[in-house]
This record gives sequence, C-alpha cells and structure tokens, in this order.
Amino acid sequence: MDNLSLEVLVNELRGRVLNTSIQSVKLITKRTFIIALRLHVTEYLVLCLQPSFPNLCLLPEDVPCEASRSDVLLALRKYLVGGRITALRKSLADRVVFMDVETSRLSEQPERFSLAIELIPNRVRACLLDAQQQVLVWLSSASRTVGAYSPPAMPACRVDSIEEGEFCKLLEGADSSGSSIFGLSSRFAREVLYQSHHDPSKAWQAMQTLLKNVNNGPHTPRIYHVEERTPASSAADRSPTPPAKLVIAPFELQSLAATPFESFSSMNALCAEVFYRSLQRLGRLESGSGKLGGEIKKKQRLEQKLQAQLAKVMEAQSFKLYANLLYAQHDKSSKGTSLRVPNLFDPDLGEVDIPLSAELSIVENANRYHRLFRKAGRSVSQLTARLRSLESEIAALQRQEERLPKANSEVGSDTQTSELLNDSQPDKKTALAVSERRSSGDSRSDLETLIRRTAKVFRSSEGMQILVGKSSKDNDVLTSKVAQSEDFWLHVADYGGSHVVLRNPEKLKAAPKQSLLEAAELAAYFSQARNAPKVEVHYTQKKFVSKPKGAKPGLVRLKEYKSISVRPRLLSEISTGKTAAE
Repeated sequence: MDNLSLEVLVNELRGRVLNTSIQSVKLITKRTFIIALRLHVTEYLVLCLQPSFPNLCLLPEDVPCEASRSDVLLALRKYLVGGRITALRKSLADRVVFMDVETSRLSEQPERFSLAIELIPNRVRACLLDAQQQVLVWLSSASRTVGAYSPPAMPACRVDSIEEGEFCKLLEGADSSGSSIFGLSSRFAREVLYQSHHDPSKAWQAMQTLLKNVNNGPHTPRIYHVEERTPASSAADRSPTPPAKLVIAPFELQSLAATPFESFSSMNALCAEVFYRSLQRLGRLESGSGKLGGEIKKKQRLEQKLQAQLAKVMEAQSFKLYANLLYAQHDKSSKGTSLRVPNLFDPDLGEVDIPLSAELSIVENANRYHRLFRKAGRSVSQLTARLRSLESEIAALQRQEERLPKANSEVGSDTQTSELLNDSQPDKKTALAVSERRSSGDSRSDLETLIRRTAKVFRSSEGMQILVGKSSKDNDVLTSKVAQSEDFWLHVADYGGSHVVLRNPEKLKAAPKQSLLEAAELAAYFSQARNAPKVEVHYTQKKFVSKPKGAKPGLVRLKEYKSISVRPRLLSEISTGKTAAE
C-alpha cells in the first residue's frame, strides 16, 4: 500500500477509533497484534508488522487464534489496556502513524503513551513511547535498544512541501520507473503524468487535484490487477503467462481505466480483506478452524438449553390465571391436592383443574402462583436478551467459519501479498498470483452498495453510524430495506425532509443521548426547516414505522414516537469525505 492510500486509510480510521477504550491486546502471530477497542460496540484493531504484508485495519470480529505470550505483549497490556485513544495522526508525506493513548490505570494522574507505527517498505516496525518520547519497548523486536525515539528522516523534496517549479522540473526529467518526490509513489506519479497528458506545465494542477481527492474524496477503494509486460517469448517457450501485479488505490486511476479491479466500500474494508488473505497464507485461520467449530457447537448447546428454559418459563404464564381464579373462590380456607373451578375468563365458562399444595390453603396457593408468575415474568426478559446476544455471537462465529474456505480459494502466493501491500516498492519480475474476485452475491457487499447509492453516511461522536436518505425514493429504500427493526429512525416534524437512521447493531433499548442528538440535528439540517433556529424531530425505532399502501414516496406512518428539539447542524460526512465547511 503506497503512502497516499495509507493517508486515506488513517483519515478513515481516525473517526472510528478516537475516544474508544482499549479492552485487551493479544498476539496472533509473532508480529501481528489485535487490540480490542470499545465505545458502544467492540471492534478489533489489527496491527500487522509482517515485512511482506504490513497492515492496519479494523475488524468487526475477533480472530479465533492466539500465539503464546511474550514480554512485548505483556508490556502493551500493562501500559495500554484501560486507556483511551486520544489521537491517530500521520504526516501527509510520511508513512509513520502515531496512536496516542491516555490512561489513569497506573497512577492517579493521567499518563500518555504513543504507538509509533512505521509502515515503511523494507523497514516495518513499531514501538511504544512514553510522554517524553522515550522508547519503552519495540513491538517488532525485543532486542532493540531503548532511548529517545528518532523518526525516519524526510528529505526536503516531499509531496506536502514541494514548490510548483521544482515539481514540474522533477516530473519533466522523470521516467515511468519511479518518482523522486518523497511520499509520491511511482504509480501515482504515472497517474499525474497521464492526467496531464505528459505536459509538465499541467502536471501541477493534476497533482493538486489528486491530493484533494486523497483528503476529501470521493473514495472508491479498489485493487487493480495489472498485467506485467514481458518480452515476447519464443515459440519453444511454453512457460505460463505471468500473473498480474496487484495495485491498491483509494479511488479510480485514469491510467488503469481498462484494467480489471476489485472494488470495496472503504479502505478499511479493503485492508481487512487483505489481512484475512494474508492470515490464511500463514495458516493461522486454518489452524484455528477446529477451535472455532468447537466454540460454535458449545454456544449452540447453550442456546438449546436457554430455549428450553424459556419454553418452561412461558408455560408459567398460566400461573396468573390460576392465581386469579383461586382469589375468586368464596371458601379460601379449604385444602386439597387439586381444585376444579369454572374459568371465569372463558366466554364458554369451561372448567379448569388447578393443582394445589395440600399443606396450603386456597389463598396461600393463590399467593404462591402469583409469586411464580412474577418470577417467570422477570425471567422471560432476561432469557430473551441472553438468547438474542447468543444468536449474534453464533452468527459472527459462523461468518468467520464461512470465510475460511473462501479465503483459501482466493489466496495467492507470498509474493502476491507483498506486492499488494507495498506498491511503492520497485517493480519485480517475479510471477504474482491473482486472487479471484469476490462473489457478487455477497449480501454484506450488496447492503453496502445500497447504502452508498441511497444515503449519506455520517458517524456520531460516540462512534455510531448515521444514514441520511438522499431523496424521497431513497428514503423508502433506506427505511424499508436498509434499516433493521431495532435501528432508531428520525424525521423532522411538520416539514418535508430526509429519513435518518441511527444504526443500532447492539440492539440497545434506548439510543445514546449524544448520538441521538447528532442524528436529530442531521434530520433537521436535511429538511425544509434547515434555516430555523430550533426544530422538533420525531424519533422511534424502525419496527414502529410502516408505509401505508399506495402512499407516495417518503410517506410513512408511526405507531409510536418521541420528540426532541434541536438546532439544524451538519456533521462531517464519512462516505464522501465532505465536511461542513465545504
């Protein structure tokens, strides 16, 4: 992955990791760490320091394998677990990413630490720094000396500070083999030349357009399959045609317009897919498949037990009827083992046999049934919530299990993976394998495509995703096909406007206050009341939203809702890179 693609990735990850707390750190290979982060949902930050395929990405699910402990791992757990991520930063020209963490676990006063991650070709490493920038431990090698951290030196001629005259002069004398501008890979240098029609006088404007796309988007990440050009072989040479070289780009490259590619919804999704393929090459997913299958069976057995308990508890709903019928009896002092009474709640007045405890009176039996009914009512909600959580866990594990054979079929050679992640290295003549394209029937990919087509995507300060319909027809699609029943749905009161969906993957009963406020501000902003000082916004869960038959696009009916008064305000849009200032 070249420097500009890494810039897009870091900008994308920043909004998702800021203010998250570090729950745990584990090691899955010698140089690959998984850091569990949580705000409202738990996500897993991958830090892969393998020289052949360095990577940084967020996964929605944990990786079901773990290497043995090491001194480095214990140091990371000591200093980072319980901390809060306060910054994720990177210089435009440099390939060093800093992740700042603040923690109060080790002392009463907050302490600050930083992870310095150097994703540099042929020099992939990372270290943990204290507040004075002193190295506490090297992640990539425990034998490195500690002391003051010294970041890699950057030359004066770099992509974020070069002047127009020097830039044009350098490109005019450059060939297609590479770029002499620090931070600009040979691939993007060729793209600049292509867009400027190899006219150095127009190259500067092409360069500024490219950097604007890096910073502001729109981003349509893709992996290009570039065929290697080799001299024509003789008739006697029956060697196979060299496979393609894989090139990562955060958006469409005009110079590769006719080249086959795989598209992804985000740079993080692209890097996550690359990580899974790389992990498969190391055999880690395969080695963890047995453990994964055992974990699924264990949870399924627990699910069956909980379902049996729930069925038993649901039978206790008849205890309320027994209690009420016993309370209605005139003689409440008699005893026995059973009692047949008319069912006063049945229109046909059928009879009911009520089992009794012989040592208790009628009223005491009624009291006992009433207590059993109340206890069963509390158990129903607890068992239902536990079953819902267990179903989500099983589904996540099954998705990981399904990914194993797919990753195995898509994986290429080690050289392929190296080129995929390090396009800034010089071209190699080694044959590179081409991974198969993703299945077009992938439901998750289809949903992401639907979201990109119909909604503007935002993320609240608490990390929750907010979707805003683009038009009346898009509102219908967003509400009926994208939103889940437990998601929170918002719309401005008494005015026309966009449907807004606050995603709720954890099925929270109530929306977090700050996320709800920001979603309501977006609903007010994308409405006819945008210029009003205060706007009332209705909100409810999607399960209480329905569309009347034959209603015009965007019109819905709410079974129940609440209201919130907000000021119209625009948040930063994460799907296209636009900001409120623009």
